[in-house]
Amino acid sequence: MTLGLGGGGIAFLGFWDDVRNLSARLRIAIQSVIVLWVLWWVGDLWLYDLIPLPGVAVALVALASLWLLNLYNFMDGIDGLAAVEALCISAGAVVLLWQGGASEDLVVLWLGLIACVGGFLCFNWPPARIFMGDVGSCFLGLIIAALALTSLQQQFMSLWGWIILTALFWTDATLTLLRRIGRGETWHQAHRSHAYQILSRRWGSHRSVTLLAAGINLLWLIPLALVESGMPDNGPLLALVACVPLLVAQWLIGAGDSRIA
Repeated sequence: MTLGLGGGGIAFLGFWDDVRNLSARLRIAIQSVIVLWVLWWVGDLWLYDLIPLPGVAVALVALASLWLLNLYNFMDGIDGLAAVEALCISAGAVVLLWQGGASEDLVVLWLGLIACVGGFLCFNWPPARIFMGDVGSCFLGLIIAALALTSLQQQFMSLWGWIILTALFWTDATLTLLRRIGRGETWHQAHRSHAYQILSRRWGSHRSVTLLAAGINLLWLIPLALVESGMPDNGPLLALVACVPLLVAQWLIGAGDSRIA
């Protein structure tokens, strides 16, 4: 119920923003309220011992969830990409949760997400006939954040596993954001300087970039997340192994540089 109400609220906000073009401050303020409400009901955040200081832990979890919600919106810019990423993250989560002995209820929620996104992808595969928009992308970002937090609280997956599993999107979005801020650009304005956007123009194909994203997830990130689940003490090192090549490649492509056509 919590996920349904929170996800519905975020989806409605996305629709409202599409229709009325809300200011960034108002949009983020409402998103923050919804995120905090969802996280409150997902579980006792202050009891999760990832960080010794409960208030800091709650703030960081809320900020990370808010960032995941928005970066998913930022990364929904070409046909099929956001849906394929959601499928890969969900499939990786199912495998890792099953391996970790997670409850059937949690696995079923991820399988339900796979079914929904898979059905949508049939119509969103390039060239797309329907599009996700803010309604779908923000909804997916929130649901993935909430389900990921649940798996962390129940200790079926580690933080490092989630950093690895979601690396393709957060590295591109974060690097692009930081470089745009460094160049003095307005971070929340529409732009086309994510690495995936630059590649899609350079290659003249949405399908090729979407397939590349699927390949990176299936052949690189999900296997590394599986290795991390069996070697938890090496989580930080494996996260670096997963993310550094992506960041280097995205930098070389020109992520965040609006001068690149």
